[in-house]
Amino acid sequence: MQKFIFRILSLSILLYIFFFVKSFSTNTNTLVTVAITPWQITYGSPVYLNLWQINLSQTQQEIEWQFSEHFWISDLEASDNGYTTTIVSDGLVWANWIILTWIYLAAWNNGIPDLLAGLVWDVRINQLFSGNYFSINNPITYIYRPQWLNYWRISKYGDRPWIKIIVPPYAQPWTYSWTIYFDI
Repeated sequence: MQKFIFRILSLSILLYIFFFVKSFSTNTNTLVTVAITPWQITYGSPVYLNLWQINLSQTQQEIEWQFSEHFWISDLEASDNGYTTTIVSDGLVWANWIILTWIYLAAWNNGIPDLLAGLVWDVRINQLFSGNYFSINNPITYIYRPQWLNYWRISKYGDRPWIKIIVPPYAQPWTYSWTIYFDI
């Protein structure tokens, strides 16, 4: 009987020690969550483009040049609403403040912008610019994403269009300048 009591007592002590120690070493799990929320759509354009110096001529001249930087859009909103950018030039202004209106843009990339980051998802360039020079004297849609399912894809894309300026014969010697506006 003493052995039996000794065994029960020993077993009780062992169980007590086991549960006491286990209560201090209980593992807990921590659920960590991170919510990545959509931000916004940002955009930009080249800061400066210097076209060559040309000589005065008795005939019409054409200057064609590709931008070295992109007109770009960074879509961190990833919504299904779509959006449209517009582009317009205020014309070539010269000494007497007469505006020359021979400013054209073209995109030679079949209407699909360059991928700069992420995935391009149904983003297009206006077909009027695709393979053709088109006037930007009036605001016109440039890069756009139609309204439909975007599946939360974010991306950055842009276009390096070609610009063509037609200089009329006997244009007055001057340093011409103008501004191209790119907006969403």
